[in-house]
Amino acid sequence: MNDDFSTSIPEEEQGEVLKLLSAAAEGVIPRETLVFETSRSSPLDSLITGSLLWKGREHDFTISVSSGKLAALLSWDTATRYELVPINAIVMDAINKGKADFLLDKWEDLSGKSNVSALLRRFDRQHFLDPKSDLTQSLRDRVASLGFEIVSRDESEKLRKRLSGEIRPVFRTSRNL
Repeated sequence: MNDDFSTSIPEEEQGEVLKLLSAAAEGVIPRETLVFETSRSSPLDSLITGSLLWKGREHDFTISVSSGKLAALLSWDTATRYELVPINAIVMDAINKGKADFLLDKWEDLSGKSNVSALLRRFDRQHFLDPKSDLTQSLRDRVASLGFEIVSRDESEKLRKRLSGEIRPVFRTSRNL
């Protein structure tokens, strides 16, 4: 069982949630479930990425389906392991021009858009399957063309703190004595 699933869904409710995921695997999409993407790896096997609303909270998931049945819960609430961040040149320009707050606001606006969330879920799934695939690189190239890159949540949080002034860069100089 997926650790994130085990910690976010109480044990007594896990069976009910797995029934909903099984229904999605069988092609019967419960009203609590939204399927974002289905990809086939063979005529009988596929991956389904989606979102499930359970007890008022949305959970992202990726399941493996074999012969129309739920084979495995591959990820649960991990589709947001990655975030978009502005490329370094844009960040440095904003800091140098005193516009870090403006960049933070624009970045927050972009991060909340559903198409960005869908792109990150797709990247997360693809990166999980094959981090060196052409599709993974294509997704990275696509966001780079817009002035962004895909990084871990930790890296994103560090950059947010840096832009908000919580972390000041340390400049070292060498002195010839």
